Amino acid sequence: MPVRRLPRLHGNHMEDDTNYFRNKHNIPNFDAMTSEELMDFWKKYSRPTRKDAAALVGKQKGYITLCGQLAAYACNKAVAMRCRVRGDIQAAEIYEKHCELDYERLPDWAKWDGTT
Repeated sequence: MPVRRLPRLHGNHMEDDTNYFRNKHNIPNFDAMTSEELMDFWKKYSRPTRKDAAALVGKQKGYITLCGQLAAYACNKAVAMRCRVRGDIQAAEIYEKHCELDYERLPDWAKWDGTT
């Protein structure tokens, strides 16, 4: 019977060498969403119920905080998109930088790669 290794904590995020969590979540590809879809995601997950958070990312340590991080990314991306539509490129670039920082802070298993 194979032994399943548990995730190891590194700093503020969880890293998992076995990819145990990679297929156990429902995190969408935010890059394929409209600004309206992103804001709907933010409304639902910025302060999620435990049930919603567990359905999105699974029930590992810090799962509610992770939902908040994903919601922040979604909101910043939506605002950046809206800034670009109205021609405010400088503001859009500021929000896009926030998105980059939010994405970098996510554990590897929670990052989307543009294929979903």
